[in-house]
Amino acid sequence: MSFCKSANLWIVFIVAAAFFTSCTPVKPCKVTRVVSFSIAESKGFGITINTELELDNPNRSSLTIKKTDIDVFVEGVFLGKLIVPENLTIPANKVFLTHLQIDVSFNSLLTAGRGVLKKIQSKSFEVTFKGSLDVHYLFFNKVLLIDTTNKVEL
Repeated sequence: MSFCKSANLWIVFIVAAAFFTSCTPVKPCKVTRVVSFSIAESKGFGITINTELELDNPNRSSLTIKKTDIDVFVEGVFLGKLIVPENLTIPANKVFLTHLQIDVSFNSLLTAGRGVLKKIQSKSFEVTFKGSLDVHYLFFNKVLLIDTTNKVEL
């Protein structure tokens, strides 16, 4: 009899926790600052850019990134895709630094042209991150939209 009461209590607790956490909207993470932005390597038909970003997770629970699709724009021109490692955990209620990479294809380099590359070399430009993150949040998987623009001063 006590086993049934104990099991029922756990079921009520799990259902209540799931109900209250599902009612809390998951807020998107924000890129609060671009700390560094430098060309790492030249590869076959493109380049890789190393970047260090300061991210802010305003949620009360940590988020684990499962999949990303984030485009990077410099001065409004598409530059490439942000590469975020799978299962990157973003701590709750915290601003933290993370090292990521931007994969830039040869076609994107041609489209961006000398104007964007000169802006990057001048170390003062505007960068925009747009796309989505598939994240694991408590008991759920959610898609968060990212749309943030930052002025970069290196």
